[in-house]
Amino acid sequence: MKTQNEIILDHIKKYGSITPRDAFERYDIMRLASRVSELRKSGVDIYTDIKTTKKGKRYASYRLAKEAKQ
Repeated sequence: MKTQNEIILDHIKKYGSITPRDAFERYDIMRLASRVSELRKSGVDIYTDIKTTKKGKRYASYRLAKEAKQ
């Protein structure tokens, strides 16, 4: 069975990015920011893009740095 970090990294590689909503709805992962922090500490270069909904709510979208995409 894959760890949450592996699931998140696989998702980013396949789809280009992941949001907290993606993580929760697809994988029941509730603490995406914590998992991203762990991935960063393990050496994965992840960027955070702050996005805004039509109603003005802000949320994070995580993607690999260009150098990390191979």
